[in-house]
Amino acid sequence: MTSPPKIVLVADPKAQAESLKPSDRPPPHSSRNGHGSYPEQGQNEAEAIVHVEKIAALSKRVRLAEAAAAAAKKSQEQNELLIADLKAQLDASTSACKDLLETVRDQEDTIESLS
Repeated sequence: MTSPPKIVLVADPKAQAESLKPSDRPPPHSSRNGHGSYPEQGQNEAEAIVHVEKIAALSKRVRLAEAAAAAAKKSQEQNELLIADLKAQLDASTSACKDLLETVRDQEDTIESLS
């Protein structure tokens, strides 16, 4: 248990306040609540807890956003591979169709020459 602060009575209140050790001085604009603590302390602690909770929630949202971005990037890469594969299939089909058309034309020419 600490002893109460020693206050030296001085005619000048400012000088009296300056005569107190920093640990004996109450914070500016505060009053003791009868339990040896200051009401602002509880309020500051509550505000700090709220800020910590907000930071935790924001951190969680950031992690979720990063995970979503990574999933979107992976999906985009898969889509690009699928598009490349489909283009290759289209090119192969186009080439096969051109070859088939050429074969049909050759057969028509052969049929005409036989008639």
